[in-house]
Amino acid sequence: MEKKVLELKEELRSRDLKAVKSALKKAEKLVAGGFYSDDLIEVLTSLFFKDVYEYPEWRENVEYSAEIIGKAGKKSIPKLLNLSESSDAKAAFYFALSIGKIGIDCLDPVIQKLLKTESGYLKAVLIFALGKIKDKQMKRAIPDILPYLNDTDAEVRDSAARTLGKIFEVIKPNDISEKETVLVFEKLMELIKDQSPKIRTKALHSIGKLLKGGFLPNSQVARFEGVVLKILGKDGISNWDDAYIVRREAEELLLTIKEYLKK
Repeated sequence: MEKKVLELKEELRSRDLKAVKSALKKAEKLVAGGFYSDDLIEVLTSLFFKDVYEYPEWRENVEYSAEIIGKAGKKSIPKLLNLSESSDAKAAFYFALSIGKIGIDCLDPVIQKLLKTESGYLKAVLIFALGKIKDKQMKRAIPDILPYLNDTDAEVRDSAARTLGKIFEVIKPNDISEKETVLVFEKLMELIKDQSPKIRTKALHSIGKLLKGGFLPNSQVARFEGVVLKILGKDGISNWDDAYIVRREAEELLLTIKEYLKK
């Protein structure tokens, strides 16, 4: 490890927030000057393991660290993905944030790693990370993500449903074929039957993204409205969904559907 990286490593161990911020500024200058090393990426990601929920005062520095990695660009991708394998629940969000800040250059490497791993946890982290990339080229990831809606791991299904919704936030109807949109819609509609309330909620939320983005024809909107009414027990036939979080999402979507149908 180079001397300047070793010095940064020691400085980032400080409990003094200002000292850590100062060290991060040094790291940012190094990156801006063209310096790169895998060791620097490892040192920066060490901050991701801070528990920012218990110690929210650390959040700014942890996010700053992710921004610096983003500025390091695609050179950092292999090391970042390797380190993500040992991330915990606290760190996973910031690994994902870093990938999002690097951007579309991460798409193919993340997909390749996703397809190779057998770890349910890592699958969920990588799919979640894809949702952080804000680029219309993310439409290329849809065929790779769709199969994970049927994964045996609930966290993987949850991440897949969420990320598909995120992709439809950054693309336009003309960016994707009608056939592929229908496939996504149908798969998410199936997921509304999932045993997990969290996943049912996520599926509803992501279909809502398709609705708001103008991807759904009136016939699909009508079908979706029927499902929402059923969840709320307002179809005159069904009992409502017994999970409050699902009903709450459905209530919000019913308002969105009504506004859509007024147009």
